[in-house]
Amino acid sequence: LQAFAMLSDNPRSRIVGIDLHGVQSARKLLSDPSTATRASSTPCPEVFVADVTKEDFGLDDADLHRLLPDASFDIVNLGVAVSGEDSPAFERAIGLVRIGGVLTAPVCDGPAEGGRCQATFRKYERDEEGRAMLVD
Repeated sequence: LQAFAMLSDNPRSRIVGIDLHGVQSARKLLSDPSTATRASSTPCPEVFVADVTKEDFGLDDADLHRLLPDASFDIVNLGVAVSGEDSPAFERAIGLVRIGGVLTAPVCDGPAEGGRCQATFRKYERDEEGRAMLVD
């Protein structure tokens, strides 16, 4: 997350990270000046617990709209594979991306076995109609 902040160097940027585990550790690292430089003018990334595999990211309505407003991110990067472009998790993720923005995600090439799958990392752009268009 800090790398994204350093690349942005924009005081109006908002960088967030969501995960099921390790949120406290990430917050601690991001606040430690010896491990995360604040040479960037981008505000420090926010980190909180949420789950892309659950409806509304597992958040209550107020938190959902405050933390993850629809169509408000230029870039969304998933660190977990989704079962396909028609999966609820993929739909939730692309819903966060503004028109013209980008979603990067590993997409399963076949059925998952034991909670894991072979996946291909893909890049999508959200078009004017809100659809995810695969980018070569």
